[in-house]
Amino acid sequence: MGCVSIINTFDPEKIIIGGGVSQVGEPLFMVVREYVSSKALNPLGRKTKIVPAKLSQSSGVIGAAALVHLDYR
Repeated sequence: MGCVSIINTFDPEKIIIGGGVSQVGEPLFMVVREYVSSKALNPLGRKTKIVPAKLSQSSGVIGAAALVHLDYR
């Protein structure tokens, strides 16, 4: 339902799901895609790509480490 809400509100090209839940793999993504294709309001939104994050569970740590290297002057 969260993906459908995001699609209906923001009309993104792609939704990227990371963290522990993404470790379920293709069975999870198949169910989410089917739900989105039946519930999204916009016909184009029903075809929104829903993919696992490439960094899996490490994206938060990598993002935090990247902030250390930013220069805020």
